Amino acid sequence: MILADNLYISRINYIELIYGVYNSARIEQNLKIIEPFLENFKILEFDKNSSLIFIHRIILKLILLKIHYEYSLSLIVIY
Repeated sequence: MILADNLYISRINYIELIYGVYNSARIEQNLKIIEPFLENFKILEFDKNSSLIFIHRIILKLILLKIHYEYSLSLIVIY
């Protein structure tokens, strides 16, 4: 059994779930479902270190897939 104190969700996943609600046909009904659900989780913030790990994993995948890309401080362009 998983205790409520051991439930975590990343800020990105949290945002994706809320984004999905606001892009649904039944926003009000889905908010009534998702908000109480999300209250069960502790949110793991996506800090600078997390961002760097995430971007390095993306770049590594692009290299392994031999996909050409350009990297700047603000975005990755895949072509």
